[in-house]
Amino acid sequence: MAELNIKRLLSKYVNNTASKHELDLLDGLLKENKAEDKIKKNLDKQWKLLIDKEPTHGHILSKDLMAQTLNKIRVAEKDKLVERIGWPLWSKIAAIFVGIIALAGLVYFQLTSEETLIIPDDKITLELEDGTIEIIEEDGTSPILGRNGNIIGNHIGNKLVYRSNEQSNDLVYNTLKVPYGKKFELILSDGTLIHLNSGTTLKYPVEFIPEKGKRQVFLQGEAFFKVAEDKFFPFVVNTDGIHVKVLGTEFNISSFSDNAMTYVVLVEGTVELHQNAELIGPSPLILSSGFKAQIDRELDTEIEVEKVNPFQYISWIDGELLFRKSSLENILKTFERHYNITIINHNEDLNDILFNASFKKEPIENILIYLDDVLGLDYRIKNNTVVIN
Repeated sequence: MAELNIKRLLSKYVNNTASKHELDLLDGLLKENKAEDKIKKNLDKQWKLLIDKEPTHGHILSKDLMAQTLNKIRVAEKDKLVERIGWPLWSKIAAIFVGIIALAGLVYFQLTSEETLIIPDDKITLELEDGTIEIIEEDGTSPILGRNGNIIGNHIGNKLVYRSNEQSNDLVYNTLKVPYGKKFELILSDGTLIHLNSGTTLKYPVEFIPEKGKRQVFLQGEAFFKVAEDKFFPFVVNTDGIHVKVLGTEFNISSFSDNAMTYVVLVEGTVELHQNAELIGPSPLILSSGFKAQIDRELDTEIEVEKVNPFQYISWIDGELLFRKSSLENILKTFERHYNITIINHNEDLNDILFNASFKKEPIENILIYLDDVLGLDYRIKNNTVVIN
């Protein structure tokens, strides 16, 4: 873990993307016994791996390139970082770089800086307030650190759990992004439980501040909320089209950018629905349990309400897909998010056909066979793409 942290922190330092907290962590690592030896061994190892993988990189080890790289670190970067981390840490880092990075390490980081910043599309990510992006491994565990280095929560498998430390005086937001083909759980500092569906992004405070008047999050995608009750501190979910205000209840909300419809389905209790982000203007619509409210954002219509079975709309939490009066176009979009595939439909005459269907953790191949039986689809599968002719 120490070597991994050293590699990550040094990479961010070289690319000038390290936060103040990360620089403090690097300073701590440098103060450890034999920390410099660890760094040297780590860089030497990474360079050897790079040469083995791409032998042509060895030809780039010219004196001119090394001189340019070192000059960038010692001159351009020095002026910026002295103000942030002070001379003691700078002198340690400079000594390490001059001693060993001229041999290989700095060139390795320079050559791979773009690669280290590229995050695979299939990874769950957490973006911190300072713009730092962390990959959330679903089989891992780790503490969640605040901007002052204190532990504000924990990552456990496919769940993030924040704790209330009651030390914040201002709102600090994190942004969780769940890619296609994945689902994730989140427990906020107030105890609110959120299930995030595939292709969903949620921006939320790591700690709610009562003085701000409300608990507020921002959603793009689909999520099920089980909101911790607080009669004096309402919870607000902002989406493109509908803003939901609750005191404590359970509901599902869907607002995908590639679907014109935004809808809210209430499982229990009541909620207020607003079309204004400031929650002002006309009287809000009060939605009761067992009802669905939806709005067509493209047509800018009024909110429509109908009675539904709410459990049909939260079956996705358990991996089941339920469709009621759903167009084939929207069903195919759901398949893309759920299975992390691309579907190209050249037969647009089928888009508006309405379906009632349910699929319990079926592989996409079985679903396509079913649709072929019903519609006589002419389709083919290649790699991760389904083409409907």
